[in-house]
Amino acid sequence: AEHLQANRVLYAEIDGDQATVHRDYVNGVPSIAGKFAVHDFGEFVIGSYLRDELVNCSDTANDPRLTPQARESFARIHAAANLSRGLRKNGRWVAALTAHHASPRVWTELEIALLEETAERTWDAVQRAHSERRLLESQQTLQSFFDSAPLLMGLAELDGDQTIAVSGNKAMAAFLSRSPDELPGLTGRQLGTPPDLERLFIDSYRRSQAEGSPVQFEYECRNLPAPRCLSATVSFVGIAS
Repeated sequence: AEHLQANRVLYAEIDGDQATVHRDYVNGVPSIAGKFAVHDFGEFVIGSYLRDELVNCSDTANDPRLTPQARESFARIHAAANLSRGLRKNGRWVAALTAHHASPRVWTELEIALLEETAERTWDAVQRAHSERRLLESQQTLQSFFDSAPLLMGLAELDGDQTIAVSGNKAMAAFLSRSPDELPGLTGRQLGTPPDLERLFIDSYRRSQAEGSPVQFEYECRNLPAPRCLSATVSFVGIAS
């Protein structure tokens, strides 16, 4: 924003007629972060964005290309000069990067080039942030399911001919008479797994890795007050780096 000598710089995401500004840089003017209607700024601005053209207004109050409503909209947000570039993806107008100045001014060629170059980089950065947020939300949902599932669920890794717990959900920890925080790093032997059962899990793990699909089996759990038959599914999920 300082390089643009602007009082406000913002990035707006467009969805139909609605623009959303999550945050803006301001210096001497109010923030306009929030939602607003795109049509308030008139056909000239919208049409320029849809044609991938720069919107360069040095005096919004007297620009003949702007409608009276558009001039009022710019005046309401203290934008006497406007420089903006819309971004289109797959034929749709999806975003705009905008610089405002509180008084009329002519934008220099260097400022125009800077805004146009920054617009595409900003789009890429915002999309990466959205992807990372969606991934985090997906991971949180998966973790919530893992923690609350009534099934015995856990992650383990192999170290030679022994298994080492990486994590386990609440049901698994309760079954082993431990808390979930106690499980990581414990070997099958430390968790009380009989050697023949641990061998069965290891063989199933290696078979799953070789075949690329889960392996299911049943076994009798004899180290309980009342022995019971359990069904287990083992799936290879990757090699730790």
